[in-house]
Amino acid sequence: MDKCPACGEKLPPIIEEEGIQLLHCPNCGESLKTKTVEAIEPEAKKTRKQDKADKEPAAPPPVIRLPAKQLDKKEEKILAKAQERLKLLERFLSSAARIPLVLRDPGTGVTLKSYRIGLASIRIAAEGMTGRYFVSEPELEPEDILGYSMALENIYMKAEIPEDVVTTLSKRSHRTDVVVKKASINLSQALEPHIRSALKTLGIDNDETRTKVTYYIARELFGYGVLNIMVEDPEIEDINCIGPGLYIGVYHRSFSHYRWLWSNAYFRDDDEVNDFMNKLAHAVGHGLTVAKPYGDFALPSGDRFAGIFGRDIAARGPGFTIRKFAVMPWSLPHIVKSGVLSPLMAAYLWYALEQKAIVGLAGPTGSGKTSLFNALLACLHPNSMFYTIEDTYELYLPARGWRAMTVKRPSMMTAREVQVTEAELIKMALRMRPDYIVVGEVRSEDAIYHLLNAAFTGHGGGFTFHADSASAFFSRLAIMLRKADLSESLLSFFWGCGIMSYTDTPNGRLRRMMEIAEIVPDSSATGFRIHQVFRWRESSDTFEPDSPEEAFKKSAKLNILVDRFGASEEKIIADIERKAAVIVEGIEKNISDALEYHEFLKQRYYTVAGVA
Repeated sequence: MDKCPACGEKLPPIIEEEGIQLLHCPNCGESLKTKTVEAIEPEAKKTRKQDKADKEPAAPPPVIRLPAKQLDKKEEKILAKAQERLKLLERFLSSAARIPLVLRDPGTGVTLKSYRIGLASIRIAAEGMTGRYFVSEPELEPEDILGYSMALENIYMKAEIPEDVVTTLSKRSHRTDVVVKKASINLSQALEPHIRSALKTLGIDNDETRTKVTYYIARELFGYGVLNIMVEDPEIEDINCIGPGLYIGVYHRSFSHYRWLWSNAYFRDDDEVNDFMNKLAHAVGHGLTVAKPYGDFALPSGDRFAGIFGRDIAARGPGFTIRKFAVMPWSLPHIVKSGVLSPLMAAYLWYALEQKAIVGLAGPTGSGKTSLFNALLACLHPNSMFYTIEDTYELYLPARGWRAMTVKRPSMMTAREVQVTEAELIKMALRMRPDYIVVGEVRSEDAIYHLLNAAFTGHGGGFTFHADSASAFFSRLAIMLRKADLSESLLSFFWGCGIMSYTDTPNGRLRRMMEIAEIVPDSSATGFRIHQVFRWRESSDTFEPDSPEEAFKKSAKLNILVDRFGASEEKIIADIERKAAVIVEGIEKNISDALEYHEFLKQRYYTVAGVA
């Protein structure tokens, strides 16, 4: 079939499976999944015109089916038997049970990098301007698939999986390799008798088959299905499913200049995407239904999920994004080494927070503001008390005195609708004798008001925000204050802000701190002025100023500390120099993880400084 029967547009060559040519038309969204090749051809003549303005943007590369192995009659019967068992199991469980989709590398494109994760291999390739992320997994023969279906049935009917094993494996983030490895071994031990029993019945109980069947059972039951390798890959930041029958996109740290890499993984139809999303949602007490066809929540691993259910509000059908967070956040030296900001700028922000300032970090999604804030907080005194307030958990501090809190929004699965806002949590945190209060993302006027209260009472901390310049940052905050009937001059109680962004260069897409600006009280109508201290020069990819003395001269806030509070200029400059030096030392020692750098500072910096 060349054209969609609904809109008449030409269809790309997509997967042909069980007589189905195309799952959905990428142009108009018409469902074709139940129409066989023979049924569709006559309907192709019945087309309708569609306004070009309503067309969807171009889809990712079309899903191409690799040539399948030719099966003999015996193998076809075995495969049919496996499908029959899975369909029966699906009816019994009222849940999806399908033959797993095996990912195979087509071998196309120019190879840029190859590596392995467990039994799977990954190849990053370039196809012209398009980046590809190819996963290659163990092949399944028809007998392996039958063994898989029988083993799956045994596990559902007989297996007892320890709850702590499932919990540990689902909480990928912030767990040591030893803990996860132990849980994986316990899982294998719990599954092995049921898998071996099924394979022995078929006479194929050998190490190779057992390893493959165990891999796919763990992937489908306790992992993320066809996305499992992407979730386990520490280089992947985001996973994006645009819709069924379309390749999954991934955002790779080392290949960000390609924007999105299109993988060879995909979901076969709407039901498969919807089932996958609800599996994740139910694990955290949420649900996606036609009544509320969208969801946004944190997964047990700490990663963030946002998804759309069904086709009521999405032309291409159900889809989702999983935003991953590092198992252990980056250290400040690692972020400085990557060129996001200079050692002096990092030391300046560290010093400001140490003086109990309220600092804002702003920028677009994915610019690195949360990672930088996390790294800065990990540098503060190890005996401090931190309270972090977020919509979904992203920050992870190595300090002993860290309490993480999250807002609570009404859920479709709760009997009563209970809502706890950022403002209420800030209010609560202020009563708990904090040293620092950090809000993941400020959205309301009340939250700004209570953060100002924190500044009035001598608490440090900060927040993240969406703005592309210092003037836009403070203008938006001023509007929020006016809505709350508060004077915008109160903003001068905040120290200032750092503006982060990413930029395209000949070396690829880079994250950079575009500027650091202070907000200073004055006699103007607004009651404040914006004063730039640091800025990034795109032409040379450098930051200025580059000396602590010059930075001190440009900083109104540091001069206020001297003029109004009697601080010593020499001591401030020396303190910032010492902080910059210990950041450079961390770079030289290649300390990339926040916990390791936190421990390094406890021994090297705070002891030497005499403040431990």
